Amino acid sequence: VPVGTQIVKREDILRSALIDPAFFTVRHSVRHFSARPVELQLLRQAVEWAGKSPSVCNRQCWRVKIIQAPELIRMIQEIAGGARGFGETAPAMIVVTGDLRCFFNAEERNQVWVDSGIFTMSLLYALHALGLAACCLNCCLKPDKERRLRALLQVPAHEVFIVRIA
Repeated sequence: VPVGTQIVKREDILRSALIDPAFFTVRHSVRHFSARPVELQLLRQAVEWAGKSPSVCNRQCWRVKIIQAPELIRMIQEIAGGARGFGETAPAMIVVTGDLRCFFNAEERNQVWVDSGIFTMSLLYALHALGLAACCLNCCLKPDKERRLRALLQVPAHEVFIVRIA
C-alpha cells in the first residue's frame, strides 16, 4: 500500500468514477483544496446518494448540515480544532450527526455510530463519484467545545456528532 503525499486531480477522480476496483483505490483524503466554490447541488446530490445507505430497520438516523460560509467554517474549526492549516480553507464542510431518538434501548446504544459511519463512507464515495475531494475531520469534542459547536450549528441534544467532512 503506497503511503505519503500524492497529487490528486479532479480529472483523475472523474475518470475513476466507474464502478470498478479503481474507484475504491484512488479515493484519498485530500487536505489542500482549490479556492473554487463547491456547487451546493453537487453536495446535495452526494447526500441523496449516500442516503441509500443501509441502516438497522431502515431508521436512517443520520442528519447532515452543509456549510459553505467561510466565516462559519472558520468558527467551526476554531471550536473543534484539528485540521490546522487546511480545515479552514475548505470551500465547504459537511457535519454529520446521528439522531439518538431512532434507537430505543441499551442493546442499540452503538447503532447510531454504526449506521452513521456507513452513511459517512457512502457519502465520501458519493463525493468522490462527483469529482469532489474530501477529508474526514474528527468530532471528538470535550464537553465545553461540544456545547459551543451545538449552539453554533443549532444541533439539538438528541443528536450526537459523528464527523466533519472538509
